Amino acid sequence: MLKIVSSLLFAAFLSAALPVGATGAVALRVSVIPTSTIAPLYIAKKFGFFADEGLDVQFAPTAGGAIGIPGLVGKSYDVAFSNNVSALAAVAQGIDVQLVSPTPGGGTVDSALIARRADGVKSGKDLEGKIVAVNTNRNVIWLYVREWIRQTGGDPAKVTFREVPFPQMIDALKQKQIDAAFEVNVFVIAASHDPALEVVSRPYAEVQPGVQSSQYLVMRSFIEANRDTMDRFLRAMRRGGEWYDAHLESDELVELVAEFTKVPKTVLKELKFLPMEDKIDVGELEKTMILMRKEGLLAKDIDVRPMVYAPKAQ
Repeated sequence: MLKIVSSLLFAAFLSAALPVGATGAVALRVSVIPTSTIAPLYIAKKFGFFADEGLDVQFAPTAGGAIGIPGLVGKSYDVAFSNNVSALAAVAQGIDVQLVSPTPGGGTVDSALIARRADGVKSGKDLEGKIVAVNTNRNVIWLYVREWIRQTGGDPAKVTFREVPFPQMIDALKQKQIDAAFEVNVFVIAASHDPALEVVSRPYAEVQPGVQSSQYLVMRSFIEANRDTMDRFLRAMRRGGEWYDAHLESDELVELVAEFTKVPKTVLKELKFLPMEDKIDVGELEKTMILMRKEGLLAKDIDVRPMVYAPKAQ
């Protein structure tokens, strides 16, 4: 797990000054990963919902959710798109992040464990002595595939986990550099069209059906200094989510997601766009925390309830 240096940790407790955009709107910097999961955020910007609230939201693409947290601490970002494991690990390190908004379906349905069809991998037991690709060790993908291996008769300690970027996993699998890959989104679609490969499991859904793997995070110190701004941000996000939910099966949504992900529309039409989550589920966070304790990612239990931001009544 990414370690946060003490100087950055100290910076988290300093008051945050919001910059003002060129139009006079309050500027908010949001770290993002260009995936379909951030569609409601992109919609809120594209259709002027943030502007209606007097906000100038600026996107900063990153390679992964864990990267956004040190950016929050160092004030490079005001809001970070991240994941439940990174958020819990940050709190355990004394970094006071708040989960302010859920995402569509948590990104769980379009993620899958892929293997070569000829190898006959069906369970975690079949992966003992083999190599499984994850994008980052000791983070959310790693955590849930290890638990799936355990629940299907295997011993994760007997499996080697290798860090491979998502775009390179399928090639590594076909070249027999790895034996299975926990892939996401369009890469799962690509694998499903390859007769040499097959989907073995959906570890998120099988391990924890209600898991919310991704959320938007903000430092508590930032919220306390800018509560009205944060509530305006969440109102605009809610409008983006409402538009998204109303267009789940539309070509308009496919075109919009293709615009910011650069994924071909023919591929995106095969994605199942899930509706927005109503709220951040404390119970699901607690289940993730238990898994993290089991894998040694947390030394003790965390009270997750204070992690969830409660906006003022609208």
